[in-house]
Amino acid sequence: MDIKQIIGIIIIVLLFIIVIILSVLLISFKIQIKKVTNKLKIILEDGTKELVTISLGDKCLENLAEIINDILIKYSRQLIDIKRQENILKENIACLSHDLRTPLTSIKGYLKLMKNSPSDKIPEYINVLDKKAFRLGRFIEDYYQISLLDNNNYSFEYETIDICSLLTEILLENYALFKEKTISPVIDIPDGIVYIYSDKTACIRIIQNLLFNALDKTSGGIDIQLVKEYSKICLVVRNPVNASVIPCTSRVFDRFYMEDGTLGNGHSGQGLYIVKKLLTEMGCEEPAASISDNCFSIYVKWKITGRGF
Repeated sequence: MDIKQIIGIIIIVLLFIIVIILSVLLISFKIQIKKVTNKLKIILEDGTKELVTISLGDKCLENLAEIINDILIKYSRQLIDIKRQENILKENIACLSHDLRTPLTSIKGYLKLMKNSPSDKIPEYINVLDKKAFRLGRFIEDYYQISLLDNNNYSFEYETIDICSLLTEILLENYALFKEKTISPVIDIPDGIVYIYSDKTACIRIIQNLLFNALDKTSGGIDIQLVKEYSKICLVVRNPVNASVIPCTSRVFDRFYMEDGTLGNGHSGQGLYIVKKLLTEMGCEEPAASISDNCFSIYVKWKITGRGF
């Protein structure tokens, strides 16, 4: 056997070995791809949080597995977010239904009473209906406000505001509510002008919600203070509460929070949630709450942009 024949045999053997190696690699790749495919099917069908693993040390397959895992992680997060949104929607619908049904039922009841009641009772019933309609309006306004905030559809329009003057105006506008509750609020507003740069509509809503919350929960009077704290102005709304119903200060700003765990006590449980949401959306500090000697206090702060005296 001459040298050419030997070389030819070696070449054939090498080619055969290469073909075998390539075949083995091809089969391994096919097996690996099949495993990845089956695992993806299981992940998509069963919603498991497992990630794709590659047993072969191939860089291309490893990169592919990494991309697939990134997609799976994002998909898993999206599913979690979708479920969370579904739960929020269900909770909203349930609470909205309850909050609307209760005053509407009461309004219907009083309207029926008015049909067969003596004329001297009519003013009393109209007064009750007016209160029910006011609360119903608050419910609807709360839900509308939250829908805008949660869907990032609330448009903030910032301007320079004299917070002392604004607070005074709001207190005067709500004088009838204090009178109805036979409450004479203790008010402490600094002299002069304190400017903040904020959204006026949002500030009005924040202050009104704090006042409504205090009026709903107070067991006596209400204290309202504006306190200067270096570069900030702090609004403090304080009211006594019954010892039997002490609010949880770490949860009062949660949505639908009720001290007694029930709905239908005259408010939707979303007023303070809106306060927190508006403040955080405007880049302010989160509101704080404290309880001391059966006295509940809420603190809201804005940055001072200027003062005038």
